[in-house]
Amino acid sequence: MRQDALSRHRLYALVEDDFESKLVIRLKYVLARMSPPPGWRNLKTRGRPSQKRDGRPMVFGWRSMTVIAILREHWGTTLRETCSLVGRSDWLMQTMGLTKAPSKSTLQSTSKRLPVWWLHRVNRMLISEPRKPGRPRKLCPAVDSSGLRSHGRSAWFSLVLGKESRRDFRKMHLAVECRMNARFVYAWVLTEGSEADSPVFTELLEETVSHGHLGYVCADSAYASRANAQLTEDLGGTPIIRPKANHTPKPAGSPAWKRMVSYAISRPKSFGRRYHRRWMCETVNSVIKRKWGETLKNRTLPSQARELGFRILLHNARERLKKDILA
Repeated sequence: MRQDALSRHRLYALVEDDFESKLVIRLKYVLARMSPPPGWRNLKTRGRPSQKRDGRPMVFGWRSMTVIAILREHWGTTLRETCSLVGRSDWLMQTMGLTKAPSKSTLQSTSKRLPVWWLHRVNRMLISEPRKPGRPRKLCPAVDSSGLRSHGRSAWFSLVLGKESRRDFRKMHLAVECRMNARFVYAWVLTEGSEADSPVFTELLEETVSHGHLGYVCADSAYASRANAQLTEDLGGTPIIRPKANHTPKPAGSPAWKRMVSYAISRPKSFGRRYHRRWMCETVNSVIKRKWGETLKNRTLPSQARELGFRILLHNARERLKKDILA
């Protein structure tokens, strides 16, 4: 089924039709091929074992609790509401092999045992494809950042200025595919709102390389630095990072920087055509905010990064389903 044969609304209806069931089946298939996160023990018992007994039998496995944590972000519900919805869904209980619904404290404690780096590994398995014969297609990620609101308030404004504080915000950095039909998010990083963008580029690119070979890498001038340009070329990609007005082609130990800036100066139209693919990343930023809101519900930065990871997995699951429909 070709993309031009489907209207946008028809494709959206096919993706959203019974999306929860498709999401659960897809996640169950992905998690079945993975090892548990480091906080989980590969034992059939939980509790405190002794010489006379092995402990209480484990009721909730890490696979079922991971699926429920992601479903909670999809539903946008509280912990108690999530446990109630799971208990009322006979299909979900049977599919995940549960005899009873988890409690609020169980869901809260197990969600904290899912680190962000492990969610990146789940993301790799989620959007991976069977390798096709021939030359593999190169990835063309676009890097951009956007702000997310936080429930907390800045203590610095309260103490120093002596007046009502303003809300803190976080920065969401994404590396998004900008050439394929599906706008997959390869990597994400959540930082404080006051932190600079350029140092995050290394972490985003190193995670993106784990998905495949790099092609063009687009980013705005906030990520422009000689180290980032050289890193992109060392990893096999071509940097298309927009230089600032006062930047010169002087290499200063980075030949990739000299080639990139000289290309931007000598051939601005050709450079601009490749650079403006970055709009794909801005579109994904808007989609995530409109779908799940601009505010992070958790309080601490590690919990907020985990919450953002669940949203990225939900977005990539939709894009994976969309690509399967168009195949």
